[in-house]
Amino acid sequence: MAFQLASMDSLNHLFSKNDEAAGWKWLHSFLGRHQELSSRKPQRTSMVMIRGFNQENVIKFFDTYEPLMIIINHSPNRLYNCYETGLTVVQHKVNKVVSLKCKRQVGSVSSAVRGSLVTAVTCMSAAGHFLSPLFVFPRVNMKAEILDGTPNGSLAVCHKSSWIQNESFPLVAFMLPFKTYYAQAIEQWHKQNAGRVVTHYQVGILLGEAFNKAATVAVATNDFRKTGLYPSIHHIFSEFEFQKVSPNIHEASGHSSEALPNRLDDANSSARP
Repeated sequence: MAFQLASMDSLNHLFSKNDEAAGWKWLHSFLGRHQELSSRKPQRTSMVMIRGFNQENVIKFFDTYEPLMIIINHSPNRLYNCYETGLTVVQHKVNKVVSLKCKRQVGSVSSAVRGSLVTAVTCMSAAGHFLSPLFVFPRVNMKAEILDGTPNGSLAVCHKSSWIQNESFPLVAFMLPFKTYYAQAIEQWHKQNAGRVVTHYQVGILLGEAFNKAATVAVATNDFRKTGLYPSIHHIFSEFEFQKVSPNIHEASGHSSEALPNRLDDANSSARP
């Protein structure tokens, strides 16, 4: 984009015409001149979420949300966020290790390449109160041992799909940001139990460890505050936080011939290389 902007404005530059790119040296210099910017690893976001998270939808949400806040007198004790997520017996993230440079591949023990899915549901209030989780295991028969090590008051149901059902949801009244903690717990378990694999009987114990680390008042209150849910802030998101998507963008590649000129026009009005 920097190369194309420089070419469009007929600026003198030393960018590579063969690669049509500015290069890493320019990027480091650019970031040095703009301390408000940083190089960050983006989170994977589905096209459905990108298209759904736009200014129009956010405005509609708060138009519905704010009258409900009046009904509960803006009480953080009466405001709960509920969410479900999938947990597997395979950690999605491993810690870095020190290894010899000549070693081509460094391995870390895992239960499997792909693991079965266990659904976990829990809630937290804007005041920092957490409800005990609900687990949905992909099995037919329930066994009491499955709940060993889970947070006090946890509930468990069984369903062959491991998805939460209509009859299961009323058992709970936002999944905590413990996925990192959960992956660390699995990795530590493998170190302490060499030769064994994680099964459904260990999921509760491992999640219990992660839950105890993540279920804090600070986590709950910060999540509500950052999203503008409590205190209720109608215009919490700035315009630049909404990703623009071309109507004919291809979901498989994530690129579009029409998307680039739109981004160039936006960048051209506010920045130069």
